[in-house]
Amino acid sequence: MIMTKKDAKSAAKKALDALVEHAGSQRQLSRMLTQNGNRISPQTVQAWILRGQISKPGVFAVQDNKDLKDKFPPTELRPGIGQDEWDEYIKNFKKEK
Repeated sequence: MIMTKKDAKSAAKKALDALVEHAGSQRQLSRMLTQNGNRISPQTVQAWILRGQISKPGVFAVQDNKDLKDKFPPTELRPGIGQDEWDEYIKNFKKEK
């Protein structure tokens, strides 16, 4: 199924809202994601909320968290990006770390 930009943005916002709700708060989400070399500040999480979607590095931080990665896959958090693109992005992101 092909998503329109509007549908993708709406789905990304819903997924982000669900992620924050699952964590308990924006601050708690930033704490959960600040591990394994990732540094996600509460201000960064706030910027995601204002923008209506999580950043690509933020999605990678979610995938680094064993408690979140299975519940919030990259294609759900950023539905406008296909799985092949995510696989390539993650491979390149790991090389940079």
